[in-house]
Amino acid sequence: MDSGIRKALSKKSRGIQSKGVETQPPVQSQAQPAGIAQPAQPPPDPQDIPAQHARSKAASVFFGLLLVVVVLAVLIIVFIVRSDEEFEGSLEAFCVLLDDDSATSEGEPNYEALVEVAPKEIRPSVQKLQDTSKEISVLEQSDDLAAYFAAAFDRGAVQARRDLDSYAFRECDIEVSEFVMRQDIRDYINERFANPSWAVSAELDLTVVDGVLHGLSVKLAESGGGQSDPNNETAIAACRAYDEYLSDHLVPGPLEVSQDQAGEVVTVGTPDRNTACE
Repeated sequence: MDSGIRKALSKKSRGIQSKGVETQPPVQSQAQPAGIAQPAQPPPDPQDIPAQHARSKAASVFFGLLLVVVVLAVLIIVFIVRSDEEFEGSLEAFCVLLDDDSATSEGEPNYEALVEVAPKEIRPSVQKLQDTSKEISVLEQSDDLAAYFAAAFDRGAVQARRDLDSYAFRECDIEVSEFVMRQDIRDYINERFANPSWAVSAELDLTVVDGVLHGLSVKLAESGGGQSDPNNETAIAACRAYDEYLSDHLVPGPLEVSQDQAGEVVTVGTPDRNTACE
């Protein structure tokens, strides 16, 4: 019995071995080719790590500040441009202030207050007059007469004043009186030409356009003692003086100066700025 079982088991075992059991071959490890060594990475220098961090942080701070500055500059430019575009000024306030005696100082308008409300089209002229007025105030305290007269008769400021007077006439119905204009001419002649005798009784006839002086006609008193002046020296001297006033004040002309000489009226003048008194 036992021998039969052993024979059966032995036979069964041989059958299993004959059929075979599929087994996986052992996996070969992938080895690096002989003779090729991997480069060794040097360890970081512990003393260089803080310096690297510092440089990186400084660069970040620099570019951050640069970005902030650029953004602020753009915002400021936009604000200035938009503010200038949005501020149109107030014609009503400007006219009231220009016509208000309390807004004047030493015979001049309060340019500082006028600039704040001036309409855009006249604001540059008012600003120019304000700057010139400040410059003259400083020069009045000095002995530099050349600089004083240069500022007082600065052509940009003179033109700005003419523009302001014309604007006030058109937009505010404010006109510089002819009395003020005549007084300004007399003051100029007396200061620049040492009170000439022919200017005392000279009659001034003004040509005014849009509230500003455009021409001048002067009638001198009869020559002394009824004597004639064959060379017209008095009339020519007066003509040159008034012509200088017109030139300094950018008045286009014309200018005419006449004088009665022993019953004969002599006239000299300049039809425009390019003509001499003859």
